[in-house]
Amino acid sequence: MVLRCPVVPQISQILDKVVKLTQNKAIKSAELLANTSRTGPASKYIPKRTIQARHDDAEHDLYLQLQHECIGCGSGPSPDLKRA
Repeated sequence: MVLRCPVVPQISQILDKVVKLTQNKAIKSAELLANTSRTGPASKYIPKRTIQARHDDAEHDLYLQLQHECIGCGSGPSPDLKRA
């Protein structure tokens, strides 16, 4: 029996570029949410856009945190993660 699963090739990207992309994505989704009418037919999009704005903001925060940790660590893991 052979295990078959789809393999999606991953493309590495520069972290600074990813941070900028996620920042733009978070700003765009927040603007879209702010411009959505709270009443009328467009109000049906509020839950989805609220979730998307929160997700994009959290994703941006995650990449910022990763960038902050990578700046001082050099090529190896941070000293507090090394095991004795």
